Amino acid sequence: MKVSFTMSLSKSLLLLCWIFSVALAQSACTCNNVDENVRSFNENSTEQVFSNLATEIAFIGGYLIPGTLGEPHKMGMLQSVMYEAYAANGANDWAPLTEAGMIRKQVVNTTDEDEIAQFVAHTAYGCIRRLISGADEKIALLDTKMQSLGFNSPSTDILMHESAPLVMGVLQKFMPGPSPDINIINAPSNTSVNACEGLVNAARWQALCVHDPQHPAECKTQDLSFGPLYDARLIVADGERQINDLIAQAAIPGAELDSSSEEFIAQHRAVLEASAHLDDLAKFQAEHFQPNAVALAHSMILEEIEARGLSLEESILVLFGTIGAARDAVAGSVTIKLNNQSVRPITVAQCQFRGVHILGWNKPYMGVRNMTNNEGDLWTPYLPTPPHPSYTSGHAGAAGAAMAALKRFFPDGLIQGANCATRKAGTSRYEPKIEAGQPGYIANVTDVPNQGPGTVGYSPAQDVTICTASFDDYAEQIAESRLLGGIHVPMDNHYGLQWGRYMGNHFYETRVVPLLPADEPEEEEPATCSCNNDLDSNARQFNESSTEPVYSNLATEAAFIGTYLIPGTLGEPHKLGMLQSVMYEAYAANGANDWSPLTEAGMIRKKLITTTDEDEIAKFVGHAAFGCIRRLISGADEKIALLDAKMKSLGFNSADILTHESAALVMGVLQKFMPGPSPDFNLINTPSNTSLTNCDGLVDGSRWQPLCVYDPQYPGKCKAQELNFGPLYDARLIVANGGRQIKNLIQASDVGSAILDDSSEEFISQHRSVMAASAQLDDMAKFQAEHFQRNAVVLAHKVILDEVEARGLSLEDSVLVLFGTIGAARDAVAGSVTMKLDSQSVRPITVAQCHFHGEETMAWNKPYMGVHNITNSEGDLWRSYLPTPAHPAYTSGHAAAAGAAMAALKRFFPDGLIQGANCARRKAGTSTYEPKIEAGQPGYISGVTDVPNQGPRTIGYSPAADVIICTATFDDYVNKVAASQVLGGVHIPMDDVNGQKFGEFMGNHFYNIRIAPIFATPSPSATATALPTRASPPTSAPGSRSFSAAFERGVWGVVTFALTMGWSMM
Repeated sequence: MKVSFTMSLSKSLLLLCWIFSVALAQSACTCNNVDENVRSFNENSTEQVFSNLATEIAFIGGYLIPGTLGEPHKMGMLQSVMYEAYAANGANDWAPLTEAGMIRKQVVNTTDEDEIAQFVAHTAYGCIRRLISGADEKIALLDTKMQSLGFNSPSTDILMHESAPLVMGVLQKFMPGPSPDINIINAPSNTSVNACEGLVNAARWQALCVHDPQHPAECKTQDLSFGPLYDARLIVADGERQINDLIAQAAIPGAELDSSSEEFIAQHRAVLEASAHLDDLAKFQAEHFQPNAVALAHSMILEEIEARGLSLEESILVLFGTIGAARDAVAGSVTIKLNNQSVRPITVAQCQFRGVHILGWNKPYMGVRNMTNNEGDLWTPYLPTPPHPSYTSGHAGAAGAAMAALKRFFPDGLIQGANCATRKAGTSRYEPKIEAGQPGYIANVTDVPNQGPGTVGYSPAQDVTICTASFDDYAEQIAESRLLGGIHVPMDNHYGLQWGRYMGNHFYETRVVPLLPADEPEEEEPATCSCNNDLDSNARQFNESSTEPVYSNLATEAAFIGTYLIPGTLGEPHKLGMLQSVMYEAYAANGANDWSPLTEAGMIRKKLITTTDEDEIAKFVGHAAFGCIRRLISGADEKIALLDAKMKSLGFNSADILTHESAALVMGVLQKFMPGPSPDFNLINTPSNTSLTNCDGLVDGSRWQPLCVYDPQYPGKCKAQELNFGPLYDARLIVANGGRQIKNLIQASDVGSAILDDSSEEFISQHRSVMAASAQLDDMAKFQAEHFQRNAVVLAHKVILDEVEARGLSLEDSVLVLFGTIGAARDAVAGSVTMKLDSQSVRPITVAQCHFHGEETMAWNKPYMGVHNITNSEGDLWRSYLPTPAHPAYTSGHAAAAGAAMAALKRFFPDGLIQGANCARRKAGTSTYEPKIEAGQPGYISGVTDVPNQGPRTIGYSPAADVIICTATFDDYVNKVAASQVLGGVHIPMDDVNGQKFGEFMGNHFYNIRIAPIFATPSPSATATALPTRASPPTSAPGSRSFSAAFERGVWGVVTFALTMGWSMM
């Protein structure tokens, strides 16, 4: 088939920009150290190179293990064994990986650092010895090096050391299986070029036949050299085989491109374009990052550890967290490769593009030139093609994982260790200088320096240096090197990095975060909180009569209008998520950006539209947003009329909004993520027929019982509560591109279960915490409960809109921040709903009125009466300050939604400080449930409703004087939202702690999957206050630790926590 080599102008320009960006990146980077000055392995030296035994022995392993079969896996095993040796010494909080480690931990409890270091070294020594078994020269060198460090036993003895059970336990637990029996679609070639006639499917891999050094006259067909890592037992999953689930969670698509499709052609054309621009620096980049990426990362991380002066303990943890993640990422790459069997560029170039004249590189020393791409003059890549399928890049995956995890340890993201590598003139691996008399010499070819990509000669012509300024830069240069080498298309590298970064963050969250010391709550911060703006009186308010825009761009203005009109309609958390998804889709579908559309309609439009006109894009986003709002408020005539008026004031014609060209995108998004019908759940407990609990109807005292609430349509009757947001159960997720993965994500977030026995000490303690909080309700606590009572997605939406405005974001950045935060919050609510319906956990009101029935206690139980002694019997039962919602308790949807939105927001703005409106004021006597009522007004009670209360234990209206809530940081905001649910009496602390934990997990996961890939490509719209780095560091949320720690102290802990943190006035 003849192929016409045409690329759109935009794609050609993007590629050329990329090529020049490599050189620009080099000039902007400053070398800390270069390869001839950094620590190198000297086989004859007896001097220790690194400053602690952990890094020294890791350094020795990093030299000896490469070159043996399965080195990515083996490097991961070495670091896992060192982790296990440290964990098994008892006097630390590290959880051993093996049964042998757990047994030792119970027996050994040393804190002697030298003793621990010696044990770690013995263990690592024994591990390396096993990993290089059969390599006699390496074993002899290992023994020599260990003797220089004071280990006098030969390596045969080290195999019998007391550490041996730990080594064997780790190696056996994570042992790869045999190579899977994969049915290879295409017949292998019998030469080092492609046998095109053997291609059954041109989009799939074909094994080549490569030179066999043992039999010079023969070649050897490539086989899958690392097949055993397919669906391997994962370190991050404690030996479980979860790789396919994690690949799905990371939103890594299949590589199913038709070989005749425009995208397939463009991907492979990009490889040839890169080949046509190969200069000395590009060749060096391809060569320098050619070795196994796990080994490369290992060397770089050792230098970083040394430069930052880490202790033995810290060194082991960083190596385990980074190299363990890289090993698991390689297992994922292998699995993706074998599942997809995607074609290598050499096959496409030599078969699909056969006979087409190509400008490119195809043999050493000859430079870039025109070739016929026929027998004898076929295109070949600069690097040898590896013996396995293409998609995704294992190098990108391993580097992405290691660097993402490293960035979690060191959020500055800057390389402080050796960050440069120099290639001396004429020392290229594939085009070295060869002079007369040396094998391979060709006069005026191998002995002359090349003068640029289109000339003959050796490489490099003069010394060249690669510099990597940051962890992100390091991973990206490794990924780029595979394109420069001609062995991966851009898509392989893009999704390889995405997969790796997901695994790096997942490994850190799962394996490292639980080992970090829990932060004690440093909750003095609210006492020094200063109001940037008063949300209730000075911040931007919706004025139904005004025709003036309130926000500075159409994206935030449309979102603001949606925030006013959507609440009050059924399913508002989902609807707000859909509004932001539609706005994202409208921006993504305009072509001239790196955003991936969510729908087929968006992808089609993106191929057709490549405008960069900001006004045109803004109007399209506005049309899409208003069309979406119009559909989301369908049937609410007054709201629709108000929307039409607002649209008109902004220059939009409401008559055609539902038929505008953006309608296909709106409908595509709404249909893709449409909730299902409410699931049919078997309720364990019989509903109550009153607004109090029907204790006789309780089959299980730890499970939810619906109450009967007043029905405005039937004044004399009440109506049993129904699950009004059931459709979000196991909903299609935005983060999963419409997949139903919520239960996998709940498991990954490790939020535990709500199934506490109602007679257990923990169950009793949790519910007594709620009653203890009730006994302390003052005006500030009541206001906090009321202020955060509204739907948490709506509340977060308002806070984020003000934050976007305060930071002066562009239209592009506004759309992205709103999508990243509110999209995460919507998915978090879906998770919370799923947990609620699966757990059916009891509400505090049921436990108080049934389990604690008849117990006298101090508490609040009715408006205006303050905290007083109640009998908790008929007529004087405990009641919550807020009405109990119509669904089970665990986990708190408020905590989850706020946690997700703020965790994502903190990824955009790592300073974590609220710069928008951060205060709310409640005027005296304006409480929702205890307002001032004067004589002549309905509900008036003399001396009760017309007098201000004098404190928690007095009667009167609330608040007695104006009160203000101030939230200084994103974490502070989440903590206050979560605490409000205990203050309101509708959640126990466990509901809020785990709701917040799940929300923070979902916020980071959403950012990693949906936002980080966009930031991998620089955007021209970032400003000093907007999105300060386009790949901002993932941050652990210390607020979650502080919050949990406070609640875990029990009944009085939660009261103290609330008084010192949630109820402080300023």
